[in-house]
Amino acid sequence: MRFAAPRTPSPKPHRPKRVTLTPKATGSQHIPVVAKGKGRSSSQWRERSRSTYGLYSDSDSDEFDPPEEAADEEELNKSQRRTTGAFSAARDTDEEEEDGLYTTDDTSPEDEDSSWSEADEYSYASSEDEDGNKARANSSVAGPSRALASPAQRRQLEDDVAAIRLHTRHHDPYEEWEKQTRREAFKAARKERHDSHQQLSSTLVKSRAVFVQNQTARLTQEATAIRKHLDQVRDRTQADNVRLQATWNERERIMVDRVERSIKEAEEKVRKRVEEERKRVEEEKRKEDEERKKEEEERKKQVEKRRKEQEQQAQEAKERMEAEEKKKVAEIETKKKEEEEEKIKKLHENTKAITGFESARDDWVSARTTLKELKEGPIKRLKSHPEMKKIWGKYRRMITPKIGQLTNDAQSIQRIMQDVKDIVVVQPPHPPTLYAALLSSLAKAILLQAETEITASPISAVPLAKVTTRLLLEVPQFADIFYARILHRAGGWFIPAAVPSQDIDGKPWGSTEALAKAHGRRENGAESGLEMMTRVAGIMRLYWEIVKCFADPNVVGAVVQDRWSQVDARYVFGRTWVWFSRLTTRVDMLKEPIAAELISVGLSVIGTQAKAVYGRQWVKLLELLYRGVTQGVPSPDGSGTMFTIGGASPEGKAAKVRVQLEIERVMSS
Repeated sequence: MRFAAPRTPSPKPHRPKRVTLTPKATGSQHIPVVAKGKGRSSSQWRERSRSTYGLYSDSDSDEFDPPEEAADEEELNKSQRRTTGAFSAARDTDEEEEDGLYTTDDTSPEDEDSSWSEADEYSYASSEDEDGNKARANSSVAGPSRALASPAQRRQLEDDVAAIRLHTRHHDPYEEWEKQTRREAFKAARKERHDSHQQLSSTLVKSRAVFVQNQTARLTQEATAIRKHLDQVRDRTQADNVRLQATWNERERIMVDRVERSIKEAEEKVRKRVEEERKRVEEEKRKEDEERKKEEEERKKQVEKRRKEQEQQAQEAKERMEAEEKKKVAEIETKKKEEEEEKIKKLHENTKAITGFESARDDWVSARTTLKELKEGPIKRLKSHPEMKKIWGKYRRMITPKIGQLTNDAQSIQRIMQDVKDIVVVQPPHPPTLYAALLSSLAKAILLQAETEITASPISAVPLAKVTTRLLLEVPQFADIFYARILHRAGGWFIPAAVPSQDIDGKPWGSTEALAKAHGRRENGAESGLEMMTRVAGIMRLYWEIVKCFADPNVVGAVVQDRWSQVDARYVFGRTWVWFSRLTTRVDMLKEPIAAELISVGLSVIGTQAKAVYGRQWVKLLELLYRGVTQGVPSPDGSGTMFTIGGASPEGKAAKVRVQLEIERVMSS
């Protein structure tokens, strides 16, 4: 690289004036004019740029134009080719010396390659001369001829060669100063460049360290953020997995349920189809069987019809004969029965005159008549009269809670009895219809309390019996209605007597329900035997407690003394023997489990007092009952068959055990 001259003017050393040789023109030969040093033509001399210490070269300047300079050099080379070969050797020697002057140790190879020197110009010209015939062929001017004989021309040439040699060997101080200035500028530039490079390298290292530190911190922060984000993503992923797993399990469960439901529905459809097919086959088979049976029955009917016709004819003849005989026998039996009924009637009259008790049939008819008159009379009229029915309902709702509030103490018994009496017996008195209906409601409330409370707690029968006893003595007509209500709730077991096949009016019972009610059953026959046995046992316990109260002077002593004529014989202590003796004669009733249960209830309430009253006769009766519940007794119809009281059912067996225990208790008292 060549450095340009300083831009500011610098002191110029003294330079000697150069010798200018102007050759003479000889024909077409042209001798170049050497001027401005180093044998350059004026066209080849380049103007030096003014720069300070040579920091910028010509190649770096905008004014530098290598192609044009190369063109000038080409013109110069063409003109020099016309000289003789003698000048080439001398010029080559001078150029080598000048190359040593312009070559410095501080110049880098890149600067040497890119710089332009005068020696290069001359070397270029000589190299062109060495090309030989090519240079001479291309030149339009012929070289000097060895046949020159003119002394003047020789002198001219010699002078030219001497001038050229002088020029090549000339030492220029300015150029030396310029070269030295360039070297120093180059060294200063290299030092400045080295320092700036080191400073830049240090700055780069520090910047690199800061950058690496910042980048490390940033990357660490980013890594922390990424790990945190990954943790969040992992948590969300786990939560999503749990949710998706739960959703999947739920969907799988729903799918399994749906599949199982579909399978069940399909199985149900198949089962229904199979069942329908089975029913259809059975129906066809049944129809076939019915048709076959119908045909057989029709055939049998025809045969039977013919047979019956024959038998009927024979039977009619036989019946005529038997009718005549039966008529005779019936007349004899009717006459005999009338005589027996007359005897029984007289016996009952005599018994009633002696003991004061009716027969079982008479007691049942009397109670049934009272009950029927009560239902078809006052109660029926009240139900058809809305205003009276409303009054009846109001008093009935007043009676029922009073019975439920009863407790086993004297004050409570007296208070409840007086409250109930004040409701029924008022001044002025109730109309007869309403009065009879109120007595019926009072009896029903007492019996319902006995069916529920006494069954659960037998001791509760005592206060209820005391209140009932006082009401039977002090409330007119209550004894008959209460007796009829007991018959309605307990049936024939209260008397005891078997329910006849006809009602008191001589007509058959209107329906099975009516017959069941007459036997003491409830709820259209839906009541079980055990339920009926428990309910009737509660009623009979109340009845025996009433009978016991009538025999206790502490309960009704003063009242009985004042109103002995008003006491009904159906509530006195003598009913004990009547009830037990009647029951022992009814074999059909003794075989029922309820018979054993009612016997145990009677013995538990009044057995000890009966033993004290009847003595040895009561012991015999207990002995008969004991054998009846343990070993069995013969039937009183004379057939010789044995039967046990209470039957063989589980309820009957339990009741028989209770009878046995009560008999043992009474006998040991």
